[in-house]
Amino acid sequence: MFITLIQAQPEVCRGVESEKFPFWGNLQDHYVAVTASNLNDNSTLAHELGHYLGLYHTHETSNGVEYVNGSNCGTAGDLLCDTPADPNLFSCSNSSCQYTCPTLTDPLGQFYSPLMDNIMSYAYKAPTWSWHRFYK
Repeated sequence: MFITLIQAQPEVCRGVESEKFPFWGNLQDHYVAVTASNLNDNSTLAHELGHYLGLYHTHETSNGVEYVNGSNCGTAGDLLCDTPADPNLFSCSNSSCQYTCPTLTDPLGQFYSPLMDNIMSYAYKAPTWSWHRFYK
């Protein structure tokens, strides 16, 4: 595995995802890059390592939108059934680690109740977060 620090560019907010998940392409194509300014933020490196190990964002939609009831958890979202459906917490969380979009619903009309401490989500990252969520 190759981990490197990069100079922050205006379009790079936190880190750079692994160029390819481990199960795609050649091993020499895999890397994790993190901006030096984000190395000590308690989440970026772990988040990017999660991608390197093959984890998707909790709000992933490339496989379809995950339903709150979990009926499609193995084929949609992050493909992990122990992670509740996530509507993308980037603009739905605050510095107190609270979910701030309680009226959002999935395609079936069910209200989301996402984990706020999953390192693979885009929730605001407090100084501490749940390692057990990352290692499941």
